[in-house]
Amino acid sequence: DPWGEPKSLGPTINSVGMDHVPFITPDGHTMILASTRAGGPGLNDLYASFRRNAADDFGWAAPVLIPEINSAHEDWSPWGFEDPATGRLTLHFSSDRPGGVGGLDIYASTLQPDGKFSAPTLVPELSTSASYDSMPTIREDGLELFLTSNRPGGLGKVAIWTSTRASTSAP
Repeated sequence: DPWGEPKSLGPTINSVGMDHVPFITPDGHTMILASTRAGGPGLNDLYASFRRNAADDFGWAAPVLIPEINSAHEDWSPWGFEDPATGRLTLHFSSDRPGGVGGLDIYASTLQPDGKFSAPTLVPELSTSASYDSMPTIREDGLELFLTSNRPGGLGKVAIWTSTRASTSAP
């Protein structure tokens, strides 16, 4: 069927800042998005919004900062993966925080049983000294990840790269 006309989620989700790259959890109840809205510690920050009814397109609550993930630097392009073996959600995102290998790097954080995310950790296998490693997108089975990067070997300014792993417990 053809797609319907796009409709704004309105002022509950959207702000006067840039609200972008939303990720919806597999259960459809949580949206994690990047935003430049006022009130966050960095230029781009990650927020979560919840809805009770996964079928209610306009039932989202006001987004709240995810304090355990955000830094005073760029934190954006979230994408999650729910491991079918453990049921745990791991969020991958880009950040230029100190401790990376250069520019925007890929980080991961896992949702804990208490509802908070673990401290973000650098994913060195996916990060380079290039100034732009971003937009991690993980296949549903968790065995393949795509990202955009300006690392050497690509075509043009930014290229799409892929990485695979043998199991979801592998780095």
